[in-house]
Amino acid sequence: MRRRRVDLALVERVRLSSYGNSHSSCAERRVVRTLEQARAAVRSGRRITLRGGALAFDRQALGQDLVLALDGFDELRLDHDAAQLSVGASATWGQVIGMLDGTGLLPPIVVSASTTTIGGTISSNSISRFSPVFGNEGRSVRSLELLCADGEVRSCSRTEHPDLFFASVGGLGGLGVILSARYQLMSVPVPTRVCTRVERHAELDGLASRLRPDLQRSVTAYAVVAYSRGRPRVLLARASYCDDPLNTMLPHRPSARLRVPIEWVINRFPIAGQAFWNFAYDVYVREDRPYVDDLFGFTFFQDGNVASRRAAQRVGLGFRVIQQTFLIPEQRGELLECFVHEAEARLRRAGFHTALVDTLYVPRGERFALSSTRDGGGFVVTLTYEGPLDLRRLQLELSRLACDLHTEGGRVHLVKNVFAPPGLMEAAYAPGLAQWRAAKRRWDPERRFSSDFHEQVFAAQ
Repeated sequence: MRRRRVDLALVERVRLSSYGNSHSSCAERRVVRTLEQARAAVRSGRRITLRGGALAFDRQALGQDLVLALDGFDELRLDHDAAQLSVGASATWGQVIGMLDGTGLLPPIVVSASTTTIGGTISSNSISRFSPVFGNEGRSVRSLELLCADGEVRSCSRTEHPDLFFASVGGLGGLGVILSARYQLMSVPVPTRVCTRVERHAELDGLASRLRPDLQRSVTAYAVVAYSRGRPRVLLARASYCDDPLNTMLPHRPSARLRVPIEWVINRFPIAGQAFWNFAYDVYVREDRPYVDDLFGFTFFQDGNVASRRAAQRVGLGFRVIQQTFLIPEQRGELLECFVHEAEARLRRAGFHTALVDTLYVPRGERFALSSTRDGGGFVVTLTYEGPLDLRRLQLELSRLACDLHTEGGRVHLVKNVFAPPGLMEAAYAPGLAQWRAAKRRWDPERRFSSDFHEQVFAAQ
């Protein structure tokens, strides 16, 4: 990739985030439990920032005036005949899966932590391990109930107020309060389990082609890469729904007793993380037979990480994780190997150990305004850094990567940490940002809904 000089003074306009959305803030935080309370807050004239399950990596749920969280908007209604689920915005994905498990129905995209809320993930237009087959979460959202800036509740969909719908899904809470959503479900086997076959690879050659899903059989593919002595070690997984007998994998046992201490040690000591990865690659993972996990364990594999982070915070210990996600355009698939290699090498020279690189293919999405796949699919690459970090230096290096990838037609995905120079994100998202701002002018002309993230990453709404 071509290299570009990045001025740290400019980059610092996008401030460093903390971890798990635990910033201190001068804003008032308020929990609302009824529609009347939510409407009164919206009509108060204050600037409102919306907050979901408190798992955001950056400042997406932070503001300077009133931070609003919904509680009790968690009604679940299943229409089995129509294969549709109506769900309140404060319901968690753990509640959704708990209700649907055993029904033979499931949303195509379910995120990886059970405590995330419906309103939060719709606002992010989330992706998951099955996104190579089913795309972003927004594809299965049929309609939303939205509390708008004028205090009125509106239904919006692809045919009713479509500009509001396409700007709100993935809009990071900038258009209104999502009260509920209706999902189209798909059929899955009962009991619902996930069969995963894992392949080892000692190089990145051909990774882009390996990540292509088998759409006819709904088999997804994703890869995790770690480096040992400068050499990649790749575990590539292919997964599909099944009803086979269980043969579980350790990462898919989020409630295992050893999970919290293992996660904490790996986070604090990169050398321990590397040793654990080498053990998994050399000894633990088997290629001769499939792993079969229960639905909850496979889907919510990040629950162990979330529990470890919160346990560390309760006793005053740091649990630092920085993740930045990049989208490499589908037509530039040959860039995937180069980007992963160069990112790891560049950050290693700067003194950073890349804990993991996660990558998967995401197809072109619908015209959701702030979706990274709005104008075309591609390969999503997430770089993870853990433990004691020189945050200022890491911010600079990730910003340089963002600049270099931008020259190749790629962009930074909005959902994780976002470190990029001012103006770069506006250029990368220009068509969708114009669409989002048009909806903003119509539905929130006084800019009642705002967040630190919107104002810093896109400079001005």
